[in-house]
Amino acid sequence: MSLRAEVIGLLTAMASLSATANEQTQEDEQKSIVHLSPLVVSGTLSYPFGHQTDDHAVTALDNQALIRSGKRGLEETLQGFPSLNMLTVPAGGVASLTLRGASGYGLIQIDGIPLPISNTGQFNLAGMPAEAFENSEMIRGSGAVLYGSHALGGLIRLSTRDLLATTGSAHIEGGSFGALRDTVAGSWAGDHGRISGTYSRDDFFDGTPYVNPQFGDGYRKPANASLATLRGSAKLGDVGETESSLVYSDSHSGYGKYVLTPEHVLDFVDDPNAFIDQETWLAQNRSRVALHDHWQSGLQFGFTQQQKTVRSGTVETGMLAHTYLVRWENLHQWITPDTGTWRLTWGGEGWYEDGSTPDGRYGGQRATGVAVGRLEVKSDRYSGVVGFRTDSYEQYGVHTTFHAGSQYRLLPEFAVFADGGIGYRLPSFPELLTPFIGNPTLRPEQGASGQAGFNWDVTGSTQLSLTGFYNRFDDLIILARLPIGLYRSENIPHTRIMGLEMQGDTAWNAQFSSGIDYTLSSNENLDTGAPLPHRPDNIGRFWTEWRGHTWPLRLWTEAIYRGASYSDGRNIRIGDALLINMTLNYIVDPRLTLYVRGENITNNQTSDTYILGVPGAAMYGGIRASLP
Repeated sequence: MSLRAEVIGLLTAMASLSATANEQTQEDEQKSIVHLSPLVVSGTLSYPFGHQTDDHAVTALDNQALIRSGKRGLEETLQGFPSLNMLTVPAGGVASLTLRGASGYGLIQIDGIPLPISNTGQFNLAGMPAEAFENSEMIRGSGAVLYGSHALGGLIRLSTRDLLATTGSAHIEGGSFGALRDTVAGSWAGDHGRISGTYSRDDFFDGTPYVNPQFGDGYRKPANASLATLRGSAKLGDVGETESSLVYSDSHSGYGKYVLTPEHVLDFVDDPNAFIDQETWLAQNRSRVALHDHWQSGLQFGFTQQQKTVRSGTVETGMLAHTYLVRWENLHQWITPDTGTWRLTWGGEGWYEDGSTPDGRYGGQRATGVAVGRLEVKSDRYSGVVGFRTDSYEQYGVHTTFHAGSQYRLLPEFAVFADGGIGYRLPSFPELLTPFIGNPTLRPEQGASGQAGFNWDVTGSTQLSLTGFYNRFDDLIILARLPIGLYRSENIPHTRIMGLEMQGDTAWNAQFSSGIDYTLSSNENLDTGAPLPHRPDNIGRFWTEWRGHTWPLRLWTEAIYRGASYSDGRNIRIGDALLINMTLNYIVDPRLTLYVRGENITNNQTSDTYILGVPGAAMYGGIRASLP
């Protein structure tokens, strides 16, 4: 039996338990949850070391918000959000993204564990549907250091599904490019624990255009990808809880090969035998106990494995990388009527990483010890945080990073904030060692950043936020295009990235709401004065949602704009692009929805990169069903 059939069978069996769960009362469901509120915020999204955000420059999305637009993939769902630049790639390809101009290992976390990268700024998000995650938070700025991340521009935190009741759901859609996509999910909740799982599969039997039509015949490559997640938790008596999660993803897509033109520049052409295979494993276990009324302690173990195999022409190569992580966290909390809530956090981490090529020609390993500390205070009108992280690297010495910030509520509905800090990130093994693309001479990137702004709840149904930021990064690691036509990870010695972000939304009435996200930025190589590659000055998204009053219909419309940028300095300009997407839902029943979705309905095929193609206009239809 195939893995797909086995996983679907398991999740279907889990979902079927809901048919016999009606006798479980609401009181029983509440008993199955251990309430360690000081360590759990924003639903089921837990923070390393118990940190609670004050929403300075944070975009938080729960599961319903993630699937609101109707778009399937996680990378498609996050397009257009403030300071997040995501390059569109052919089906089955890796997603290339930056946040406030920076990227790299640690930019994306799943359940507190960093998602491995394929190379600089490239993540294997193929086949990861937005509905597979409980929630997401996009944290912009130097505050990433508070979450166990080394990413300079911020990070995206994802949490796997963790349902508190016994239920199940299924989703299937098909459409353009020979697409067939399905997801099944199931969960069980009992008196002493719970377990949730999802399995998704995406097939593009016809494939999407792989090469920018102006450089080739626009040939298509079939692709497929799958994702499986499993998460469970159990009580530790009356004083704690343990939870574990497992994430597995794989993807396969056709590829091409490079040929040398008479002008001595490499060109990318079709190769029927070429392919890219990627496989990712991520696992973690976290246990927390209350040692005292004012002391909670937790221990987390994490593991990741990323394997990539590429065949192009007569060459087959790849990269295998592992990360092992142990994290110890302690939280002390005091609440007083006069001074509010005080939180002292301390702990440490241990990291071990290795990477190698299949032939053993390139390889390496390293270990890191970490100490962290943080003090937070929060009252009715004021909140503040100051924290540090000291990393002792086996090969790079000792480096301390820090973050400090505060927020003051001038009015109940209006708050101002400011924060800043410094960051330091080592190049990952894929960035160092991947054949042809990696660069063993890469230096660590480091820098300082700051931001200030306000959050305004204008009317209760209208919200507006505005944030200005300034980043000064040295040895910023980017994926640079070489004169011969290849891409390779390189350092830019001195860079400056600054900008202004705006987010707003309003509910005009019970049937109609809209919102806008916009980023205006300046990205500069200070040594040459040239703009940074693949970092547009303008990124925006405008959306509307209409809900029928008498008909059970819901229409989502959005326009996503990416400004012009350059592939390498000022030599190759990439034009701007406007994508318009629409989804019409027919809600047969609260547990059954039929929909049709149009993506890029204006058929804008402006490439985000110099050579790769982008999908044109596409239509999809599907059905979502769930159990009570």
